[in-house]
Amino acid sequence: MVKVKRAPKSMIGVNRGMVARARALSALLSTSHLQLSKLKIQPQPRDNRDRQRDQKLPTKMPLDEMRERHRLYHGTTRPAEELDLSTLNTRRQISRHPSIAKVPSQDGNDDVVFLYDTKGLEKEKIGCNFCELAKFSTHSDYPVTVTNNVDKSTFPEGFHFIEHSILREGVARADAGFRMGCECGEDGDCEYRGCYCIQDMEAKKNKLGQPKKANAYLSKGPNAGCLRKDILNSRLVLYECHDSCACSKDCINRIVEQGRKVPLEIFRTSDGRGWGVRSSVTIKEGQFLDTYVGEIITSAEAQRRREDSRVAQRKDVYLFALDKFSDPDSIDDRLSGPCLEVDGEFMAGPTRFINHSCDPNLRIFARVGDHADKHIHDLAFFAIHDIPAGEELTFDYVDGLEGDLAEDGKVQKHHKDMTRCLCGAPECRKFLW
Repeated sequence: MVKVKRAPKSMIGVNRGMVARARALSALLSTSHLQLSKLKIQPQPRDNRDRQRDQKLPTKMPLDEMRERHRLYHGTTRPAEELDLSTLNTRRQISRHPSIAKVPSQDGNDDVVFLYDTKGLEKEKIGCNFCELAKFSTHSDYPVTVTNNVDKSTFPEGFHFIEHSILREGVARADAGFRMGCECGEDGDCEYRGCYCIQDMEAKKNKLGQPKKANAYLSKGPNAGCLRKDILNSRLVLYECHDSCACSKDCINRIVEQGRKVPLEIFRTSDGRGWGVRSSVTIKEGQFLDTYVGEIITSAEAQRRREDSRVAQRKDVYLFALDKFSDPDSIDDRLSGPCLEVDGEFMAGPTRFINHSCDPNLRIFARVGDHADKHIHDLAFFAIHDIPAGEELTFDYVDGLEGDLAEDGKVQKHHKDMTRCLCGAPECRKFLW
């Protein structure tokens, strides 16, 4: 009698799983009209060494492939099963991805074929940076585009574009009862000291003793909406009208509130400075560009994230302190205590990718809408001189801090540990912080 050696039960389960996956894959390929043979499925890691190796591989596909997928599939209303996926075949090497399989082509090279199911497609759209940018309210008139003609770098894994800052735990705006706006009958009234919103703006008087215009912006001429020269050369706070005001949305004192009106391009720099930002149009002196947005967090949470970055050896930190109104003597606990911070590392707008320069063409101003929310003021970028189309946009990461360090006699000490500056400006300080 010949004994038949039976496979272990564990192996039987594996074989059944393989059969089920094969059937599912066959059905998917038939619905997508792809005639594939000898499909290569990358095996799962077998041990810790394999897992460590795979963790070093990029998990996000190159931007040009993601852009093409977004253009062809993320905006479609047709079910994923009805899409002709063969139009996205390419021979570029792409990292492993749940929706990608590599198959041999007739000439022996590997073609990349995009395999979808409805659930997988919807999940992919949620994490698509191009879908996020397309949802911006300014997208149709002033789009944000992305270009990388230098390497295969992508945006950080898990990064998301947002149009407005997100308030995290422990952060809140003032209650409705404390909010107040101006009662100006006409938009022109918001240019003078009588407007409640700009009562804190520094206003001078003319030769007749009459008050000059107190708002920060020019109201007439080709540069209407741009910052006044004296404001642009200062560090003054910008006070604007807002939703609680009687004036219209077109009020000249709502420039930042009206949002970005400049198309932007996020591009990969060729000199090792990572991503940069530029515009396809000329930006005028004093013109508003955009705000710095991200997650608004408490000081304690910001410190925790700094420590996480230190442990993970991440050199880039995207935290901005909202400390313009910090005053230990203030009766407002929100201003006398530790200030809030904006973190743009994981969620941010296009300004997150603006590089530093010791000779910048942008400057950040603190902007306040409702006076009850000074602790959550905006960080607004303005051009400090005319910027030609295509010129990279930059600002000084340590604007105003260098003088403080010099006065304290701490410059030499800081040189040893500070991050090297790569801006290349003639008057470069050679270090950041």
